[in-house]
Amino acid sequence: MKNRRAVFKLTSLILVTAVVFFLIIQNHDAEKVRPVPAADLRDSANNLFYSTLNKIETILKAVEKVPQQIAISLEDTSRTKENLLSLIRQSVENNPEIYGAAIAFEPYMFDPDALYFAPYFYKHGDEIKFTYIGDEAYKYFSWDWYKIPKEKNEPTWSEPYFDGGAGNIVMVTHSVPFYCEVKGTKKFMGVVTADISLAWLQKMISSIKTTETGYAFLLSKKGTLITHPRQDLVMNHTIFSLADEFNQPEFRNLGKSMVNGETNFVAKKNIFTEEDAWLFYAPLPSNGWPLGVVFPQNELLAGVDKS
Repeated sequence: MKNRRAVFKLTSLILVTAVVFFLIIQNHDAEKVRPVPAADLRDSANNLFYSTLNKIETILKAVEKVPQQIAISLEDTSRTKENLLSLIRQSVENNPEIYGAAIAFEPYMFDPDALYFAPYFYKHGDEIKFTYIGDEAYKYFSWDWYKIPKEKNEPTWSEPYFDGGAGNIVMVTHSVPFYCEVKGTKKFMGVVTADISLAWLQKMISSIKTTETGYAFLLSKKGTLITHPRQDLVMNHTIFSLADEFNQPEFRNLGKSMVNGETNFVAKKNIFTEEDAWLFYAPLPSNGWPLGVVFPQNELLAGVDKS
């Protein structure tokens, strides 16, 4: 009888231990598969998104400084033509992100006999090329990159455009108006520009890695795709035309939110792959272009699990 009681106690102890061990394992497995809180997803995406935004913003700010500094220097009206040409050339040579730069004067402001005066340096392969822009076929003072900063009296970024007759590529331009004082009055004299090649901008943004297959894309203020991994979409689509083509009405509302300068983090299926994804978007501080970053859900979850 004593042996039986001992065996019974031992068996009971083993059984209780096994049950406790089973409950511990079950609880551990439940912890592993518990849903990841939305706040964790947002924090992970937020860090990746703003890292991407800051890299792009750093480039754009560097571009902006070049024409701003030239515009300030042009307040000294004693500069010669040679000084101007040297100043523009050095700006293009010393700034790899800049495709071309110009100083475009108001009619007859630099030379009383010249309707057009706009020296322009730009990159062509490994060379720096030079030309004067402005003639009856290219009336630069009627182009938006010249008119808008003149009318607003402030620096502006252009919409993307093909610059036929000058750079002859698809580009975006940062334009800064410059002035001189005439009899105590500030007088508009022209515009200093710095151009970015859209192809260069696309290459730069595509080199920024968020997750393994995640990607960033830029829209203009009108919703035109400035950069995107699918080259066939760039300059050929807006976010609104994509909504129509893929029969995704909710993307039209998304587009309105983006071009209105809003910031958001939303769950969206990737319209190209149908995979579950998250989209974080916000405007760039320098020019208001909407930046979007697409995070495949499985890769974002993996990033959260590692953190």
